[in-house]
Amino acid sequence: MNNFEKIINPDVYYEEIKRNKNIIMYGIGSRARQTIAFLKEKGIIPIEVCDGNEKLWGQIFDKGYVIRSYKEIKERYSDYCIVLSVAINNALEIINDLEEGVSYYHVCNPFKIENGFLDYHDFLNSCKEYEAICDILQDEKSQNIFIENINYKLTGNLLRLQKLEDGNTFFDERLLRNRNDSEYIDVGAYTGDTMCRFLEYDGKYKKIVAIEADRGNFDALRKFVCYGKIRDAILVNCGVWSEKTTMKFYTTDQNADLNYDMPNFYRRTKEQADNKTLDRCTANGIMETEEEMEVDTLDHLLADEYPTIMKINAMAADLPILKGAEHIILKCRPDIILEYGVRPSYLIDEIKYIAGLHAGYRFYLRQKNIYKDSKTVLYAIGSDRHE
Repeated sequence: MNNFEKIINPDVYYEEIKRNKNIIMYGIGSRARQTIAFLKEKGIIPIEVCDGNEKLWGQIFDKGYVIRSYKEIKERYSDYCIVLSVAINNALEIINDLEEGVSYYHVCNPFKIENGFLDYHDFLNSCKEYEAICDILQDEKSQNIFIENINYKLTGNLLRLQKLEDGNTFFDERLLRNRNDSEYIDVGAYTGDTMCRFLEYDGKYKKIVAIEADRGNFDALRKFVCYGKIRDAILVNCGVWSEKTTMKFYTTDQNADLNYDMPNFYRRTKEQADNKTLDRCTANGIMETEEEMEVDTLDHLLADEYPTIMKINAMAADLPILKGAEHIILKCRPDIILEYGVRPSYLIDEIKYIAGLHAGYRFYLRQKNIYKDSKTVLYAIGSDRHE
């Protein structure tokens, strides 16, 4: 496939970075903590680190780096390059403030749970499967986004993919049909942020079912629905998985005040949270917690529902949640919205699973700037809904 000629060999990208004389890593938050070890494995050894948070200046990062301001970096070096190890919106702001002519690169962990990037040799060995997924996508725009998403997963560079953004909501009206009688399922409802955007999309909806696992975030969601007088909304405080079982859940002990946005079934809060969240935890005596949580399937939770739109954004639990929704998908054929490829295996397995249900879905990818992050969004559109 000609599209695959655009795939970047990550070693070429890293070698270009290594050719620079003085490598400065900009950003020392959760993304940097996840990225620094990988950089060193590739022989990319930053000579300095800097950050825009003046409270961090002078502190030690990664057992040896003194955190400096960018102003100090400019005073110390006349010839340098910047490796941006920050979220994409922060990276774009930093780029605007860099000295003219300074080379810069974006290297940031592209996955929600795993530390590291898509292995190039694994990709080559599975190239036929990736090509098959690309062929399933319905339009050239989706295929271009797919290729650039793979490049991002291989290199950690989101700058190319970010340029393909075309909106700031999960609810793309050019793909979804505004039915004015939607039954919307929001899995990973958080505090109601996506529900707000849904209300903009379909103000004449029939029903909303919002599911949030974290108790603190659920309390904020409940208040949002109450004070916002959101009609016909059913709220469910429950974890969702591929089967009814008990799982370990990582969050904080006072999340009703913090509203930590990355509680999950995989990683401790200290490993996952950004510096701002960790600082607030320290300042307010908030502790990370591990709790045993009973989880259920969408097939059970939605047994009496008839959803038309289902958004799943649940900190890398998306594919197990889909597998626990097989009956409801086959019965109702809702339009399905996911953040695409948040784990390496999901790059193939998400679309492969839905397509394997033989429910007549069409698949599209779009790049959206949602919650100050550039996300690749997968749309599985029921064939009887698309116009």
